[in-house]
Amino acid sequence: MDPIAELSEKAKKGKEQLSNMTFKGPVWFDTEWLPVTETTPDFLQAYWEGCKLIIDQIDNQVIEDVVNELFHAWKRGNTVFVFGNGGSAGNASHFAADLAKTTMVPGKNRLRAFCLNENVSMITAWTNDEGWGSVYEGQLQGYHQPGDVCIALSVHGGSMGGNAGSWSQNLMRGLQFAKDNGGINIGIAGFKGGAFPQVCKHTIVIPLDSTAHIEAFHMVVHHAIIFRLHQLIKRDDRMEAKYERLLSKVGATLQDVTMTLQEINGR
Repeated sequence: MDPIAELSEKAKKGKEQLSNMTFKGPVWFDTEWLPVTETTPDFLQAYWEGCKLIIDQIDNQVIEDVVNELFHAWKRGNTVFVFGNGGSAGNASHFAADLAKTTMVPGKNRLRAFCLNENVSMITAWTNDEGWGSVYEGQLQGYHQPGDVCIALSVHGGSMGGNAGSWSQNLMRGLQFAKDNGGINIGIAGFKGGAFPQVCKHTIVIPLDSTAHIEAFHMVVHHAIIFRLHQLIKRDDRMEAKYERLLSKVGATLQDVTMTLQEINGR
């Protein structure tokens, strides 16, 4: 039997995409895209190659759409809620902080952004009383307004299962509530987006079947979104000033015309 036939689909893809590389020692492909290597230089070589593949293949249009969605949410005065589990909870906390702080422009309204996985008392209360699946939906029931944006982060997009049952079911319930109540959902995931596309208007997918790369590039994408969003908010400030100057010129022109007509009529 062909040994590669026994590998997972992720490992098969890794074996194929890294087939042109020369390693110093033996490598093993098992369940993930990223191989197990005998030497650290071989591991790092494979890891960086994966990063290059992501950069070449990621869908920039979806990221642009997300930036524009957040920009319009800022203009409307809506709120952004960010949430995730495990490592994605840490990324969600950082993302929410950057949305609220790093996008600030002096003299402009600030973007309201909150992370729903930071309040331990709130999360444990919902888990204790209503179950783990309720922790984000329950909070959104009290905070969410039509037009608000929810951003959920998950390596598998809420589509896998483990000893605790279906992973990220709390993310899916929160997103479904937001969708049903006039919200705009954004998913950031890997593995083809998992279940996120079912409930999200936009899903950013890290195009490599490697958990080690997906979580890392969630942060890379997050920073690309934040710093472009800040530029748009800052540019909007200049556009408003330009509009005000235009109105001022138009007003001055109309005043000159009015004065001229008055002079003609007075003759």
